[in-house]
Amino acid sequence: VGIRRHAVIGVGNIEDPAGIPTLMRLAKDPDEGVRREVAQALGKIRDEEGIPILIDLLKDPDDTVSDSATVALQGLGDSAVLPLVGVLPEVGERVVKKVVQALGGLGDMRAVNPLLQLLETASAGVRPLVAEALVHIDDRVCTAGTVHYMMKEAYAWLRHSVARQLGTLRFPQAIELTLKI
Repeated sequence: VGIRRHAVIGVGNIEDPAGIPTLMRLAKDPDEGVRREVAQALGKIRDEEGIPILIDLLKDPDDTVSDSATVALQGLGDSAVLPLVGVLPEVGERVVKKVVQALGGLGDMRAVNPLLQLLETASAGVRPLVAEALVHIDDRVCTAGTVHYMMKEAYAWLRHSVARQLGTLRFPQAIELTLKI
């Protein structure tokens, strides 16, 4: 196991996409430490060819593996947005939370509509993360969606948090929306 981990670390340190086929094989290793290192190595390589592997690792039952895959996908930037959005309908709440956080961190407008749809259907544990991600992506576009959610939601602490976020915006609609909360 230690040898496989060190081999993966070496491939990541080289940062050469030629190592991706090796990482693909090792992404299915029974040891979660090896799988975690695969995600980290793919994050260092930053090649789109690694996205499907990272999406699979995002679904890994071990949190350290899926957390490393989330960070690596965020590091890939714009090219990871659509694959992350695509995985939303097929994963459970634990992974949805990671995907939402990654999309919020990426700040890409292509995630806005899927996140607004998720805001309407997600569980109470996911909705606050979605609202936060939407605010991070683009305050002006997402404010209406977040406020729509806040009007339906009974969580005073969340309404307070969104009102505070809206208060930091510098456009007239934010004032109007803050008063509605």
